[in-house]
Amino acid sequence: MAVSQPICGALEAALIENRGALLAFIGARLDKVIAEDILQDIWIRLLRDRQLSEGVQSPLGYLFRMAQTMIIDHERRRRAFSVLDREFARTSLVNDQIADIGTEEALIMREYIRHAEVRLQRAGKRVAEVFRLHRIDGKTQRQVAEELGVSLGTVENDLRKAIKLLVRMRAEFERSGS
Repeated sequence: MAVSQPICGALEAALIENRGALLAFIGARLDKVIAEDILQDIWIRLLRDRQLSEGVQSPLGYLFRMAQTMIIDHERRRRAFSVLDREFARTSLVNDQIADIGTEEALIMREYIRHAEVRLQRAGKRVAEVFRLHRIDGKTQRQVAEELGVSLGTVENDLRKAIKLLVRMRAEFERSGS
């Protein structure tokens, strides 16, 4: 009878055994839903890279360090995204303003919107789709991730790309005097 390989390594076993403690650790620092996401991301990393277990002296300590690093990364992304979000909020009033302006200005604004759509498509089909679903259709980032079958981090990155692109486009637009 052949000896089978263990299903999970020391890190995975420690994660399974200490899931509650890790969740409490992350949840004390972030929203509970985000804590669940981070714990799931840790699990996925462990499944993707089975060699992580090699040479780890303290699997539980390593998992807490992974969690802490992911918390820090999440907070950095959140802060960077909120700056971009505020900038975009300033620019998102374009459609509302079109109704209140003259015909010539409305044509200019519609042309601006058309250029924005083209630039978003050039940035990538998924980037444009993520932006449309979140900013125009009003879906949450989690709903967008589920609908497109991608991670929440991918949605955040795509939104960041789209917003940076639109902020740069607005600056170009304002410099050109249009």
